[in-house]
Amino acid sequence: MGSELVRCGLATMLRDLGAFREVLDSGDYDHSMELLHSGRPDVLVVSAPVEQDKAEKLARTAADHGVRVLLLLRTACDQTLERVAAMPADGYLLEGELTPETLQSTLTDLDSGLVPVPQPVARGLLAKIRPAFAKTGPAAPNGAAPVDGDRAASPLTSREQQTLALMAEGLSNK
Repeated sequence: MGSELVRCGLATMLRDLGAFREVLDSGDYDHSMELLHSGRPDVLVVSAPVEQDKAEKLARTAADHGVRVLLLLRTACDQTLERVAAMPADGYLLEGELTPETLQSTLTDLDSGLVPVPQPVARGLLAKIRPAFAKTGPAAPNGAAPVDGDRAASPLTSREQQTLALMAEGLSNK
């Protein structure tokens, strides 16, 4: 799904990298679902959803079948991040930063169990959750943010908050 030019370019880069035995590309939702149910893909790259519902169903089906999901985002703007925040993803790619080198690095990180997140995406996600941190205050002794009266608990532990902040600064989560 997504732009045919981007899809074909990405497929060509993946073939040139030789990272996979087979590279299949599909701009069709039904064909993509068939491929997922066939058990063939190891990784699914879903373009930033123009058709949000279909992209989300593809990502959820892939996750249910143990297929790793990379979300390809056109931008890291607030609107895009809000739309994809709830989608299951094992990592992110940004169209404007997509080169053979960044793609290889992303795949290497993914294979190592890391969650590849480009800096602009990490910064955008961090900016979205900062207000929640301001409301919760310092972390409780068990590592979880405290619940204090009408304050909502942060969904992240203090260590996860620290890791996310370091990733936003450009450091790896290795």
